[in-house]
Amino acid sequence: MDPNFVNRIVNDVPIVIDWAIGTKNYSVVRNSTTYSCMEHSLCVVSESGRGGYRCICEEGYDGNPYLSPGCQDIDECATSPCDGICKNTPGGFECSCPKGYFGDEKKGRGCQKEHDFPILKLSLGLGLGLLSILVSVTWIYFSLKRRRILKLREKFFEKNGGMLLKQQMSSNLNKMFTTKELEKATNNFSKDRILGVGGNGVVYKGVLPDQRVVAIKKSK
Repeated sequence: MDPNFVNRIVNDVPIVIDWAIGTKNYSVVRNSTTYSCMEHSLCVVSESGRGGYRCICEEGYDGNPYLSPGCQDIDECATSPCDGICKNTPGGFECSCPKGYFGDEKKGRGCQKEHDFPILKLSLGLGLGLLSILVSVTWIYFSLKRRRILKLREKFFEKNGGMLLKQQMSSNLNKMFTTKELEKATNNFSKDRILGVGGNGVVYKGVLPDQRVVAIKKSK
């Protein structure tokens, strides 16, 4: 013991009071009529080592856990940090950013205006819109240019006798020759008109009435 203990003034002597309810464990008396902890309170084991229990209020509640109506809800909005809209709840609180704001409403940078996001979205939308318009205009330009080139080629073809050439080619492809016309063209299939001999026939040189030279094949 401190030798100066007896010389101290009574008001300055530190005193620790430890007490507990009963000597039985709280698990034994919890459901009995002698249980002393009121609503919204917790039972804890006494640290005295002699048994018994004590009552403490639950988190978010305050008051006397031994007297009715027991522990009462604390208004956490009055004591807790909230940069947004605070709503007190039983045993706790809710904190949220107001409309038009974003971020961590309880800590860090807090709630911040969303003015940057609409501008970013607007810029992105305008950029994509302009890109789509540019692609569409480019496609239309090259499509019209290609169509114009095709029309110019068609006009040039017609201007330089293209239609007449088409008619001649069509008439020649569909024209049928009689045996007499073929004999006349090949001089009665003369040997001096033979161009070649194959497995399926003999190829002769023929001269049509318009003096065009053609190859005529006579099957075996």
